[in-house]
Amino acid sequence: YTDDWPYFQAALDSCGYAYDYFEVEDLNNDGPDLATMQQYDIIIWFSGEAWGYYGHDCMTDNDEANLGTYLDEGGTLFLSAHDYLYASYPNAGTFSPGQFPYDYLGMRNVSQDTWSIQSPATANIEGVAGSLAEGFNFDVQDIYTTNREGLYIDLFVDHVGIDLFNVVSPAPPGICANQYDSGTFKTIFTTASFAAITDPAIQADLMEAIINYLSGGAPPLWWLEVVPDAGTVPAAASEDLDVIVTAPDSAGTYYADIVVYTEPDIGTFNIPVQLEVQELVYGYLDGTVTLEGGTGNVEDVVITANGYTTNPDSTGYYWMEVLPGTYDVTAHLDGYFDSTAVGVVVEPEQTSTVDFYLEISNKPNWVPITGTQYNMVVMATITLFEEPFIGVGDNMAGAFGPNHSPTNNDCRSVGSWQAAAGVWYFTIVGNEPADSIDISFKIYDEATNAIYDCNETVPFADNTTWGTPMDPFLLTAPISGGEQEIALIENWNWISTYIHPDDPSIEAVFGTLGDAVYQVKSQTQSAIYENGVWIGDLTEIVDGEAYVVKMNEPAVLTIEGDVIPYDTPIGLTEQWNWIAYLPEIPLNFQTALAGILDNAEQIKNQTQSAFKWNNNWYGNLTVMEPGIGYKVNMTVADELVYQLGKIARADLASDNVMDWEPMAGTQYNMVVIADVKLDGKVFDNSDYNIVSAFDKHGKCRSVGKYENDFWYFTVVGNVDGDDISFRLYDGKSVYESAETITFTNDNVVGTPDNPITISMSTDKVPDVFKLTQNYPNPFNPDTKIAYQLPVASNVEISIYNIKGERVRTLVSGKKEAGYHSVIWNGKDNNNRTVSSGIYFYRINTDRFSDTKKMLLMK
Repeated sequence: YTDDWPYFQAALDSCGYAYDYFEVEDLNNDGPDLATMQQYDIIIWFSGEAWGYYGHDCMTDNDEANLGTYLDEGGTLFLSAHDYLYASYPNAGTFSPGQFPYDYLGMRNVSQDTWSIQSPATANIEGVAGSLAEGFNFDVQDIYTTNREGLYIDLFVDHVGIDLFNVVSPAPPGICANQYDSGTFKTIFTTASFAAITDPAIQADLMEAIINYLSGGAPPLWWLEVVPDAGTVPAAASEDLDVIVTAPDSAGTYYADIVVYTEPDIGTFNIPVQLEVQELVYGYLDGTVTLEGGTGNVEDVVITANGYTTNPDSTGYYWMEVLPGTYDVTAHLDGYFDSTAVGVVVEPEQTSTVDFYLEISNKPNWVPITGTQYNMVVMATITLFEEPFIGVGDNMAGAFGPNHSPTNNDCRSVGSWQAAAGVWYFTIVGNEPADSIDISFKIYDEATNAIYDCNETVPFADNTTWGTPMDPFLLTAPISGGEQEIALIENWNWISTYIHPDDPSIEAVFGTLGDAVYQVKSQTQSAIYENGVWIGDLTEIVDGEAYVVKMNEPAVLTIEGDVIPYDTPIGLTEQWNWIAYLPEIPLNFQTALAGILDNAEQIKNQTQSAFKWNNNWYGNLTVMEPGIGYKVNMTVADELVYQLGKIARADLASDNVMDWEPMAGTQYNMVVIADVKLDGKVFDNSDYNIVSAFDKHGKCRSVGKYENDFWYFTVVGNVDGDDISFRLYDGKSVYESAETITFTNDNVVGTPDNPITISMSTDKVPDVFKLTQNYPNPFNPDTKIAYQLPVASNVEISIYNIKGERVRTLVSGKKEAGYHSVIWNGKDNNNRTVSSGIYFYRINTDRFSDTKKMLLMK
């Protein structure tokens, strides 16, 4: 069930109240006992979803009795429980003396569940004039989105007290909360859940108003600036002053005693001071926290700002009230790297927004096994990528037995970094006889957020020592030599390798693929494999270069040899260069290419690209990955040396409810930057909006990425000159552009400052009849057939087999002018699945007919 507590916690924390929190985890149990209740001035009692399974899900009989006694003794209560009456009095409409709602909440007659709010609907509520909520207006939403979702609000038909909240919409309007002062106690009762208020700022303000009412009113907060008369202060008094300000007298005058501490003690002085009183004015911090990977709960993130603390809600949104000033704002969650925004300025009554993206930490929790009888010592230096690996930050080194795995701990030691000696010191434990097992080593590198295996091992033997501070044992990582596997799809693949092949000849590197491979191209050379022989001027694979490989069928390419050092220089010429990716880990491209970005203007792989404009990078390429080939366009010649950083992950795909995916296996691509408009209005990426590029055969060539008020497309293809149009989906319908662009490899159409305009209209009517090629084709089992009508027409679309026999009629009847589509699921008119093979689909209208061919493959 949804937890209401974070919403109350955020409101209480933003107001700065001191409180204790009690939670009843077993709904059969009672809440705090009477003795506990009597320790507090105010009790806030709340519950969320309560379906009456236990009879008293919100409050037991004992709870009601204890609360009654507490209130009779002058206590105060704020009760927010939208299902309290249903859980405790499921059939009640009228209440009588002796019942808790009658005696302590002022309830006389209630209509339960008058309003049922189902996500994503909201209810609008206003504070009633004369109540503590006067002037408030807010929406509440369904936050209870479990299997039994819904926010249920009761109508107060008759009650004593002051009307507090009035439901404005949906109908009927009516009261759902009560403010009750018996003279002995005060209570506030609402069945419109406080936690369901959509605006955290309103929640905080309303919480303050409720607490002020229940506590009899809160005193104002003030700045106190003390300005003493310098002539009356002894010279020694400047050493230390404690200022104690008394309450104002009847004339409103403040007095202060300044206690002067000196050495030696010369006594206490009463010094006349002038007090300047200023009312506190607050500012605000807010933002959204996003967790990058992992299973962490965003509600557990702790946001701190110079002593202020809060937690985000379930959506990642946080808000806090702070005094004006400059803050270092930090987001922390165990298992993730902290993120800090330094020097955030908060102005009075203004909101400063700080968003956080927390990256998961791969730091291991290595713990040596226990209960062993032997040990040995290793003193070692470690190199990572041929650079010294030392014990700074969260860097770690560990020693492991042969049975260590992700599911089985066989850690034998966690190394201790000895800074003075410059070595890692391992006390390695075990029970095995001498020389019966080998000990391996791993390191965790904070800079790359990755774990690496070392090349070297040592035999385990009790009372032995490997290395000394003067002559340490050498450990190296990552493992040198080995292999890299690259998955290849049918048609074209852009690839590269961080392995220097044992035999770099094209016959050796690609020979294992056999007839599955057809052609391999570098930037300036190529070779074709035909009849068991390689033909062409490309004879060897060169370190640092990317290749384009055409496959007759999918296969896995395995390259064996030595790892190429990631920082091996790659020479770059002006304009385009085909480059290999040498790091063994995925990295953000702006990290990996940091040394050349000043002179680069575009970087791309087979289906993604990034484009620089006014020193800012845009595009759908964010991460470079091993095995992928890249092309970089340079404004001048340069030399690339890859830089390492934290392991990165490619951007998560956006919600693509249409399942539009760019065609795979293409050889070329280009960039389009466009301003998309629907009915003359800017079309952004809200509400599942999608824009994609298509060719005349209906094949998707790109799915747009929306950023900075324009759409960015990496359009793929194999042939220059193809006409490319655009389609958008607005959450309801698909519309197609009249404008087209011409596909041209490596071309860039539009800029962020001057994007091309692509216009579409919901009223657009095509100029001609048209039947488009089905997509996908070949297909299994479903394919889409699109067609367009310039005028309303009687339409029939039917499927025929290769014998000319009608298999299925998909459309038969009158259709309005416009763009239409229909899905064929591979079944005949009797709902039987048809066999694989070639089929034809034909459209017939009053003025137009056409036939196209498609292939069903199983």
